[in-house]
Amino acid sequence: MDNNQNFEQQFIQQVKNAPLPAAQPEKNHKDFPVIPTILGAIIILQSIALIILMTNYFSLTNSSDEEAGEIEEETEETEEESPYVYNENNELTAMTATCTAEDGTSLVLTKSKNYEEYDASSSLTGSGTYTITRDSVFSFNKSSGKSRTLFYDGYTLTDGTVFYDCEEAYEDTPED
Repeated sequence: MDNNQNFEQQFIQQVKNAPLPAAQPEKNHKDFPVIPTILGAIIILQSIALIILMTNYFSLTNSSDEEAGEIEEETEETEEESPYVYNENNELTAMTATCTAEDGTSLVLTKSKNYEEYDASSSLTGSGTYTITRDSVFSFNKSSGKSRTLFYDGYTLTDGTVFYDCEEAYEDTPED
């Protein structure tokens, strides 16, 4: 029995001396390499995704540039159909439009920088040439020698008292 008591005393002594569960280390040192491995994998996946996105972006940009070149070529071909004429500085120099005031009077402008003025009953009251300065100042010179200045905002010609609402007149081109 002495052996049994001795065994029990040793067991009790070991239980008392054993560390409590809270005193155990919180993490095992073997778990730490897992976190950098996961972070490294995430960085690699992000890098691959970024490379794919950049490749697609630049391929789209290049194809857009090619399409833009095609559009510019088409624009040059259809430039004759545009109601506007611009100079080398991209300033408006002439336009084809019919501008009508509230009282029914109208101005008909042509690309050849000529104009005709009509009253409310569509009777011709005057004609002449016009010039455009800085995209917005229209100077109308009648064949009789009188001149008139109107200002253009892209939609309306006005001298401050009469407002002419302008509608561009697109030239019909014959289809081949």
